[in-house]
Amino acid sequence: MDQLREKTHTILFLQTSSSTSSRVWSDFDTPLETLEALIRTFETKLKEQNGTRDVAYTIAELHAFIDSIDDLGVLVFSPQLAAYRPFEREWVKRSLSMMFS
Repeated sequence: MDQLREKTHTILFLQTSSSTSSRVWSDFDTPLETLEALIRTFETKLKEQNGTRDVAYTIAELHAFIDSIDDLGVLVFSPQLAAYRPFEREWVKRSLSMMFS
């Protein structure tokens, strides 16, 4: 979990549908902030679907949401490499599971 809190520039790439116009990216100061943004996105979707302000969900439902995203990638800057390290969907799901355990 400490790796997720390290202050290192992190970029999130999302494509939420098959349309290339749905491609977006955001950058964050830590990998943890990136994961928290994904959680907020999921919670916002749940609130819109259920018409409620409060939501409850399982990690399995969060993983299903991550799997439903057409394309997802994360780049985390590594000072040791002086380059960005790529991480894919499975890393995101493992990291989210660590946050909830």
